[in-house]
Amino acid sequence: MAEIVAWAKQWPTAEVMRIDLSWQDEKEGRWGGNNKERRDRFYEQFGIAFAPGTPGHSITAKSKSKPMRAGELVTEEAEQAWRSNIRESSTVDAIAEQQREITMLAQECQRLEREAMRLREACQSTARRPVRQVLSRMAASPYAWGMVVVGAVALSLSKVVG
Repeated sequence: MAEIVAWAKQWPTAEVMRIDLSWQDEKEGRWGGNNKERRDRFYEQFGIAFAPGTPGHSITAKSKSKPMRAGELVTEEAEQAWRSNIRESSTVDAIAEQQREITMLAQECQRLEREAMRLREACQSTARRPVRQVLSRMAASPYAWGMVVVGAVALSLSKVVG
């Protein structure tokens, strides 16, 4: 848009046609629910102001009715916003960055596949030998050992009492 405005400013007396904004831009849920503000801020940084349209119609806002000349358009604020939000890079650098990201994601995918295989094997092992699995888990658990001791004490007390 900044390039278009810069191009249009070559003819400072040329009239800028009216801009109509659609209700589609204001749909709830678009851009985190604040699309209207985002959209209006975008145009305002170029010096284009809008008057509200009639609620319920397909056009919800129109650029102000007074004729606007191309020379009145602003590019400085838009240029600053562009510089703070967009990083320029060469095509070669962008492709190299994409390649690095693809490699990193492929490695992550391989790691996740190995982890899934390990978990799958553990599930199959448990299904093949459920009693062994329960006993090995109990042997590794301090709580299970505590329950064994409590059970042994209870059993010995019951023999003494009864």
